[in-house]
Amino acid sequence: MVRVHKLSLIGIVEAKLHLENVDQAVKRSFPAHWSVLHNAVQGSVARMVLAWDPQIFQVDLIFSSPQIIVVKILTVDQRLFYVSCIYGHNSMVDRRRLWEDMRTLAPIIGDTPWLQFGDFNVVRRLSERLEGFDNVASLELNTCLDDINMDDMPFKGLWFTWSNKRGGQGNVKSKLDRALINGSWLDIFPESETVFLAPGISDHCFILVNVLPDTPRRSPFKFFNFWMRHDQFKEELRKSWSLPVTGSTKFKLYEQLSRLKPVLREFNKKFFSQISERVVKAREELLHVQEQCFQNPYDAALVHLEKDLHLKFIDLSLAEESFKKQKSLVQWLALGDQNTRFFHLKVKSHCLRNKVLSLTNVEGIRLTDPKAVQDEILGYYTSLLGSPFLHSKEAYSVLRLAVPQRLLVSQKLTLSSRVSGDEIKQAMWSIEGDKSPGPDGYSFAFFQSNWDVVGSDVIQAIQLFFETGFLPRQWNCTALTLVPKVPSPNSIKDYRPIACCNVVYKCVTKVLANRLQQFLPSIVSSCQSAFIKGRSIMDNILLMQEIVKNYHKDGGKPRCAIKMDLMKAYDSVHWDFVLDMMRVLDFPAQFISWVQVCITSPMFSVVINGELKGFFPGQRGLRQGDPLSPYLFLLVMEGFTALLQYKIDQSSGFIYHPKCKPLNITHLIFADDLFVLCGAGEISFQVIADTLSDFYHFSGLQPNMQKSSIFFADTSIESKEGFDSYPSYSRGLSSSQIFGSAIIIYEATSCGLCPAEGKNSWSNPVMVQQNSYLWWQVTTYQFCPFQYSNLLVFYFYSPPESIA
Repeated sequence: MVRVHKLSLIGIVEAKLHLENVDQAVKRSFPAHWSVLHNAVQGSVARMVLAWDPQIFQVDLIFSSPQIIVVKILTVDQRLFYVSCIYGHNSMVDRRRLWEDMRTLAPIIGDTPWLQFGDFNVVRRLSERLEGFDNVASLELNTCLDDINMDDMPFKGLWFTWSNKRGGQGNVKSKLDRALINGSWLDIFPESETVFLAPGISDHCFILVNVLPDTPRRSPFKFFNFWMRHDQFKEELRKSWSLPVTGSTKFKLYEQLSRLKPVLREFNKKFFSQISERVVKAREELLHVQEQCFQNPYDAALVHLEKDLHLKFIDLSLAEESFKKQKSLVQWLALGDQNTRFFHLKVKSHCLRNKVLSLTNVEGIRLTDPKAVQDEILGYYTSLLGSPFLHSKEAYSVLRLAVPQRLLVSQKLTLSSRVSGDEIKQAMWSIEGDKSPGPDGYSFAFFQSNWDVVGSDVIQAIQLFFETGFLPRQWNCTALTLVPKVPSPNSIKDYRPIACCNVVYKCVTKVLANRLQQFLPSIVSSCQSAFIKGRSIMDNILLMQEIVKNYHKDGGKPRCAIKMDLMKAYDSVHWDFVLDMMRVLDFPAQFISWVQVCITSPMFSVVINGELKGFFPGQRGLRQGDPLSPYLFLLVMEGFTALLQYKIDQSSGFIYHPKCKPLNITHLIFADDLFVLCGAGEISFQVIADTLSDFYHFSGLQPNMQKSSIFFADTSIESKEGFDSYPSYSRGLSSSQIFGSAIIIYEATSCGLCPAEGKNSWSNPVMVQQNSYLWWQVTTYQFCPFQYSNLLVFYFYSPPESIA
């Protein structure tokens, strides 16, 4: 292990070495020059052993007890930090001594970086344990970590870290082992991550903490809103913006924005570089002068100086808060006074979560070299987004027969009418100013706050696009930001790409989206309710719940519900299918042309650890982050609706799901989640399979079989076997998830509610609304396991600071 992973420090827990055997075991296990300490005392065994390379670390023992060893470490390059090796007792009562020790040590360690790793013998949340959950024990651990301001280091590898290694129903797995860090750790070691490796002959996983050297990076330009607070900002902006631009008017706006960047970089360097240090210095200067004012109360010069320094400190403090707020990407919190510490933690959390320091490739090899990680990421997205899809030429003719809706003449005239300046301004102001910028670095707040200077040029440039159909390549550059989909991302497939588009491009597509959404209710079927004015996604969730609520009872007609998750839904859409659907729905040619230019000309780069890497053209897909994409995806899924109804009409043996025929309900769509409902029978299954096949060949979308399930009720074995000749859906047993809300298919169990656990946090504001619905479900079904009653009561009746 030492040689393979190039280890410099090792902690062994559950060592159980008698005092007289420690030295012999150490000599046999570690390099000869290594140093060792343990927590054994006379007549006891060493529960923990800590070993390190003295050529790299200078280690001093700070505290030792049966459950924790704390050391202070100084590296050869003079970086100071603390490390705790943990081995918690099995007994909850005995572990309370450990929590008290940690609380006692926290003020001693203060803001010095602190790492704690080992076996805590308790999980933090329900999802970290299979079978059985002690809510009180977990609450004690989480309360302690809140008190000492520590959280999990970002980790990869195995989710569960301990197993009792029994087979079948007796198998129990838990996440008992973890590595925790305080907020200061990332200041010293910004490129740190934990990897949980396979346990080998042990019942616990190995914890590998990688502390990689900080790689110098040049961050791309980003406009920070606090710059605008300075009284000289507007003057610098006007000076740069008023300079003449040579060349075509098509590129005038791009040239003005590009020319402004070095001016703003210099402006930041002059007034706001090292903002946190400036705040500290301004405060010290203010306090020093205030002391002098008390000593010389009649000195007018000091009084005047004190007022100037007070204003300077306030301005810098507000600038720092704005800086941290913008970097933390927190828009939902109602801000109080001086949230700087909160935002500082959010910045670190955000940066850590989005860093990709290692990846496992398709061969199962873990990549740690930065160049290899970069090549893996770029190769994946170049293949996913940069590879064309062979579109079926018969799609348009089939859709023409299948889709009944058509736009009215008045609607077509509105869609293709001239775009006014007021319409552009309305689109610009309809998006939150702090939204993540695109590759050019400018935020919506920049344009909104300086509209008196830049507004006329922005309107002229966007109207020029709508008049000529020419979209400058620079406008449609897109930065893909990778957001983990799971707590422990290992492969590139565990990340979701969010498209950060440039503001001017988003303003163009927001104009198109505003026009399009007006008429969606008339052309999109009622089976879709998301993103449509006047409809609520909860309507279809409640309808689905009502349809399947008695699946666990006998006595009804044979029926089934098929839940499908569309694989890489947005990223896989073929552009020609989108345009075919618009032509079939009789969109005006002018509007189709505008949409076509926008969606078929993207250039992609990927944000990898803060840097833009790669530059390749897109060949398919709708960008998550483009204001137009959700509405175009509705049209894509309307194609599925039309194809399925067309197949049903052509079939003579399709069986409707009970209670669904009068309302012509065959399926319900929740963004990229699809529920298909039918009576159990071979012909019904064949119709669905044929529809999915055509839909895939036309649009590029297909179900992800690993995330799709079929639920049967009152269905004979013979009928179920008839479905086995089709793609291998897993057989659903309890519930499925839509946007975090549980759809209870069979009788509710704690398993069915498990996915909601662990999300009841003010750091996940979407769950505020979703958990309200979860509460309604549980009380409606008069079912609430003990641990969930505690969880829900704690969520709904605790103050925010207790939940966060």
